[in-house]
Amino acid sequence: MGRRLIEVLKAEQENDIGGYHLSKFQEEGLCKIETSLGEWTKAQFKRCDALVFIGATGIAVRAIAPYLESKAKDPAVLVVDECGQYVIPLVSGHIGGANKLARTVSKILGAQAIVTTATDLEGCFAVDEWAKENELYITDYKLARDISAALLHGKKVGLECDGVLEGILPEGIWKGLGQEEQESKPLLGIWVGWQKQQPFVKTLWLIPPVVTVGIGCRKGVSKAQIDMLISQELARLEIPLEAVKCIGTIDLKKAEEGLLAWTKEKSKLFVSYSVSTLMSVEGHFTASAFVKQVTGVDNVCERAAVQASHGGELISFKTALEGVTCALAVEGYKISFVNKGCSLGSQSRH
Repeated sequence: MGRRLIEVLKAEQENDIGGYHLSKFQEEGLCKIETSLGEWTKAQFKRCDALVFIGATGIAVRAIAPYLESKAKDPAVLVVDECGQYVIPLVSGHIGGANKLARTVSKILGAQAIVTTATDLEGCFAVDEWAKENELYITDYKLARDISAALLHGKKVGLECDGVLEGILPEGIWKGLGQEEQESKPLLGIWVGWQKQQPFVKTLWLIPPVVTVGIGCRKGVSKAQIDMLISQELARLEIPLEAVKCIGTIDLKKAEEGLLAWTKEKSKLFVSYSVSTLMSVEGHFTASAFVKQVTGVDNVCERAAVQASHGGELISFKTALEGVTCALAVEGYKISFVNKGCSLGSQSRH
């Protein structure tokens, strides 16, 4: 059963998937766990997105219990009984994707998924699952729970967004357009945006990763110098780090240790572009004859920010500090509700 799961999941998913067995349950094609189950579990909690135990629920619960932190950090954990009849998501049902994975595993095995989260049982919109699917950062998990509770009790929850909203809103989600609707605005609601707003008395802020940072720099600049300028610009515009999608620069700087160290530390994408690509970016930029003489491009940071945002809006022009230049752009995006979920994508991509 374990080998079958691995084979199918490897064929369907891009993630690295491995199979393991305890020494007393040796199975061909699986790796032997050389330590205790508890020590092995501890190591997996630091490196894995999901764990699937095959065996008794009690054994799995005792194995993971010492390492549980929060729904925001814990990997998805599932248990499958030895006969392959039931699949039970134990923790991180929504944010970690355990419920979704349980349904996938149950289809592979012809088993029954035992999902116990209230929103799933009642067919309600789950804001935490929706946020996870669309890479929206949840700023307040207590408010997320309040929203689920309100929907479960038949109350309306508001929604506002600085992107384009498409599709049919889930039951219970309210979005007022005219004056009449505004007068009946709920006290509790959701704001999706890269800058904080408070459209409701109690507002859950979900942050889309749509801000791109363009960087130009002298050779050998440190991570600290880069961080100082980026932090300054984000603070000035009141943009959280969670809204930053990636850093863009010129190919000439793609091996700069300071840039690579910053993106690794902050877990951001790093992209670099050729001179011809940057010069082909349309828009009005702060040109520099000196920069063009050195790099072949009249402005690196502004052009890189716009290119990385797929033609988005430049919201911060070139700013310089200690050998680093920085510019910010925002990528247009849309949210489309499909059943209980949605998709987040760029408006400018084709």
